[in-house]
Amino acid sequence: MPKPWRISLAVGISGIYLMLLASPVLAQLDAIVANEEFSQRPFRFGLELRNFTIFQKNYAGFPVGGEVEGFNLTSLRAKADWQVHQQVALQLHLVQNSLLKSEDTGVNFNGFSVTGTAGSFLIDDLTQDLVDEEAALVTLFPDRLALKFTQQSFGVALGRQAVTFGRTFFWNPIDWIAPFTQNTLDRSYKAGADVVRIDLWLQRFTALSFFYAFGADANWDESALFTKFSTNVHHFDVDLLLGKVKEDLRFGYGISGTAAYLGGGALRTEGTYYLATESGEDDFFRATVGYDYQVTPKLFLLSEYYFNGFGSSESEDFPLLFLDPRFVSGDITNVGRHYLAGSGRYEVTPLLDAEASVIINLLDGSLTLSPSLRYSVADEVELNLGSLIALGSRPQLQVPTSEFGTYPSFFWLELTLSM
Repeated sequence: MPKPWRISLAVGISGIYLMLLASPVLAQLDAIVANEEFSQRPFRFGLELRNFTIFQKNYAGFPVGGEVEGFNLTSLRAKADWQVHQQVALQLHLVQNSLLKSEDTGVNFNGFSVTGTAGSFLIDDLTQDLVDEEAALVTLFPDRLALKFTQQSFGVALGRQAVTFGRTFFWNPIDWIAPFTQNTLDRSYKAGADVVRIDLWLQRFTALSFFYAFGADANWDESALFTKFSTNVHHFDVDLLLGKVKEDLRFGYGISGTAAYLGGGALRTEGTYYLATESGEDDFFRATVGYDYQVTPKLFLLSEYYFNGFGSSESEDFPLLFLDPRFVSGDITNVGRHYLAGSGRYEVTPLLDAEASVIINLLDGSLTLSPSLRYSVADEVELNLGSLIALGSRPQLQVPTSEFGTYPSFFWLELTLSM
């Protein structure tokens, strides 16, 4: 019987071949959707198909799996937006994921994810398992299901929707609902959460918003209630957040903008202070500050520093932090204290971009490297070849000696078709 990673490779190549064959048909459908008469109708429909073939290279002594494991994920997203009335809109996204995997992979490895994960802010995830086998899983679920009402001075949104606050890239301490990990492969869509949102637009560039995010079974202890004030001060966008998230009390801020003294680049910072509500727990603070700059029309550079008060400077504390509910849920995805990250993107040709990023734990010296190439095959077709290479001292007798040394490495091929 072929090895699972070979099956994943065969399925991935076959899927890519079929998607390329289908691209002319999708181009015709895209032309129909883009037609002016069609686009003015109150109902809009779209499709996106993404295929990921990913290989996991384990280090000697990795607790599960063989030397090389693999999985193939095909994700089909059907998007419908209906302008029911001038002030009322309905949004629905149905997602079918088909996963073929080895028995033991890092497909759910904390710190690395293929797409955004919904986390725990769902009353019921409404997922239907169409196939549920040891090496194959096919699911269907609504990632968006929201009713929106807007007027000149206020808006209300009810249901499953994306809630995004983050201003920096690698880490988002104020993204309290279903945050991306620092190594999320595909950030095209933020995972939906079951939320009631009320926006009050007080004046130009100034708004006050209220959120209630439902936890599992609408349990109060698993839910979130908070408010966000947004304004602009001297060309800088400013967010202030205050509220309760599960059993935490939190205060957060976000600032981003450009100014002459920044040399044409953008400064971004955000942070959250966690107030302990349980006896024996300590308050802590997480914050990141970053600077990005368009060096030339073809070259873009970004850097970030991250302080993680949740983490520890001692590797012997990592096992307990790995088991903390905040880490397990994906709310926090690192266990160290100080980090530095950087990325760059260069336009090799109008159709080909080269990217690379690095994340370093400044205390133990472990790091991840993520080079990638992104090629536009056609207007509706994009190909991405990339990797996440983890470097650092490996665990001794299953005890971590560095953070990223506990990671396997990943290599992937992604193909996207959209209309």
